[in-house]
Amino acid sequence: PYETIEAETFDRQNGVQTEILEDGGVDVGYIQNGDYIAFKNMNFGAGAQGFSVKAGSETEGGTISLRLDSPTGKLIGTCKIAGTGGWTTWQIFDCDVSGASGTHTLYLVFEGDDGFLMNVDHFTFSTTIKIGDVDGNGVVGTADLTAVRRHLLTEKSLNVEQAVAADLDGDQKITAADMSLLKRILLK
Repeated sequence: PYETIEAETFDRQNGVQTEILEDGGVDVGYIQNGDYIAFKNMNFGAGAQGFSVKAGSETEGGTISLRLDSPTGKLIGTCKIAGTGGWTTWQIFDCDVSGASGTHTLYLVFEGDDGFLMNVDHFTFSTTIKIGDVDGNGVVGTADLTAVRRHLLTEKSLNVEQAVAADLDGDQKITAADMSLLKRILLK
């Protein structure tokens, strides 16, 4: 979820339709109150803190409720979408997120008045902790790999913030799998 996710790549939906845009892209439109789109296997790792969505609305817009594992599941954030003057007059809307960690099916549940509410192009989540940046210097490098190796060899333990950054697979444990994922990042 920390990379841009195209809205039309949903795994399930209720009530929405996709539409081809003038530039050849695709968005999700014809969104009404109670409709939703869902995305399986979203690995939030240690936790998301923000949500950004590119949306447009020719009406007053509505809200997007971010829920885990079902359309009525745990609410992790609510993003207000205002009218933009057109269905494809795009703006970025942001909201805070809390309580999202580990792997879940994410539901974007649309709420608002009668009629069409908005079109959605894409979205992403954010965190202030950069995954893989164990030493907290803003760059994922060999020093981060060394810190994880030393932790695994019980030479030097990681503090809580370092452990969150080192938990690349989001399973709440620091293991050789995290070290392997960190090596992949460094090799790219």
